[in-house]
Amino acid sequence: MAHYKVSWEIDIEDVDTPREAAQLARAIMLDPSSEAVTFSVAGELIDLGEE
Repeated sequence: MAHYKVSWEIDIEDVDTPREAAQLARAIMLDPSSEAVTFSVAGELIDLGEE
């Protein structure tokens, strides 16, 4: 079974701490209506919104 490094990036503004930025990013990622569906997998962009 292969192993992959998966990355997801988002710019977070208007928060006071790194923890708040992480919490907001997590909430956005878990929101079913979020459009955060593009990931970098081993250097290849994968858009899950096209499924």
